[in-house]
Amino acid sequence: MKQNDVVYCTTCEKVISPTRSKEQDKTIINDRMVIPGLREVILRKLNTLAEMIESENDVSTLTSLMNLVAILLQILKQLETSS
Repeated sequence: MKQNDVVYCTTCEKVISPTRSKEQDKTIINDRMVIPGLREVILRKLNTLAEMIESENDVSTLTSLMNLVAILLQILKQLETSS
């Protein structure tokens, strides 16, 4: 029996908690697999940017590279807190 979006067992009158579908399980599994992969890509990009920064002398280019580093570090921090 369903009442106010809550499902009850008609025999024992207990609340029945819905189970996840297979599609929801796939989404959870995919998220767990994507985040580590994305983290690795960001770390490689940060290493590449570090090498570029070392050899760069133009202030404008350095500023752009540092902005990219800041953005990637923010994303990395968000990934670390979400996993």
